[in-house]
Amino acid sequence: MYIFRFFGLRVERLSHDDPIDFTESTNNPKSILYITNFKKQIIINAELSNGRGLDFFSLDCQSNHPFIASLRMALLSNRPLTPELNEHLKAYYSLVQPSTSSSWLGIKKKEYIKDDNSNLIKYVMPWENISPQTKHKERNIVAKHDSQEHGEMLNLNDGWRNYGPISEKVLNLEVNRIMNLKNSIEKKGFKPSKRHGHIGAIVLLRSDDTWKWYVENGGQHRAPVLSALGYKDIPIRVWKIINEDDASIWPNVVSGLYTESEALKIFDNVCKGNNGQILEPWNKYLLEKNEI
Repeated sequence: MYIFRFFGLRVERLSHDDPIDFTESTNNPKSILYITNFKKQIIINAELSNGRGLDFFSLDCQSNHPFIASLRMALLSNRPLTPELNEHLKAYYSLVQPSTSSSWLGIKKKEYIKDDNSNLIKYVMPWENISPQTKHKERNIVAKHDSQEHGEMLNLNDGWRNYGPISEKVLNLEVNRIMNLKNSIEKKGFKPSKRHGHIGAIVLLRSDDTWKWYVENGGQHRAPVLSALGYKDIPIRVWKIINEDDASIWPNVVSGLYTESEALKIFDNVCKGNNGQILEPWNKYLLEKNEI
């Protein structure tokens, strides 16, 4: 306990599922690098402009993130919100349709060392301690669970929310989720409880001690909606911290799925909020709409 007092941190005894709330004592993830884990997480305040959603998109309010940009355009339009939102999201999923994992991740690679990762929806991040096959299963569970919560029975055969193509049912699901969140936050605000409701996050700690974070384990819709509605910072629940200097020992570098240089390129792409040419058609669409 002394070490926490030394750094000006207050520790409370919580139940097993409760995260440790540091929002009033520190916002530097480096100071909690050796405290957080998947059994006990840390809550800190973080700027949305430093966040990333759907893997690579900035969560800044002027971002090209499809949920943020589409909702932003809909809110500025004189048309009814839902059809306007539907139109822009439909454009995104029509324009951004990567054919390989490498094209989505923004790396130049003719083929993966392991064929398992050539299936686009099986892609994993270099620092994740998970195989492509298991990641695919997890995404399918998420897709089913999310759709069931909103009265549908969908799976990955209907598409994945990060990019196209997707089915009309997935498009309608995404539009309805964004609209429902927008209405709820405008009415009630954003008030996560001690145990539930925080945006889940993985923190990426760069060699120069700067850091970014990306949404993981809850919040892929809440974070962009909050940003589009004008929120600047939010409490995030940190599940894990990834150190750039450890790239050589990241699990999927050790496994041979990525070279260290490829892994660092993906890390850099997330931090910069840009995964390359795959987004050019969408960025052009936004330019035509005077949105970026």
